[in-house]
Amino acid sequence: LACVLDNSVRAAGEGGHVRVDAYADREGVHLTVTDDGPGLGKVTARTSLGLTTTRAMVAACHGSFALHAADGGGTVGDICLSQARLGLVAS
Repeated sequence: LACVLDNSVRAAGEGGHVRVDAYADREGVHLTVTDDGPGLGKVTARTSLGLTTTRAMVAACHGSFALHAADGGGTVGDICLSQARLGLVAS
């Protein structure tokens, strides 16, 4: 979550906004990070492997990680962890 949040803050820039939400549905528990930056592919790239590492860590917890365009611009990062597997993650 920290990596996704860090990327969103960087993308939103000074004066931008970042929102973190949590909710549950049939897929599992979602943590979403939404920014109002310029959108996917429009922020100066870094050589960091942060999002790749995040994707691997979430997958190791039997979850999913997706990035998509936010309504009205910006980006949404969605981390979803299966409720059935959360006990395994916590141990």
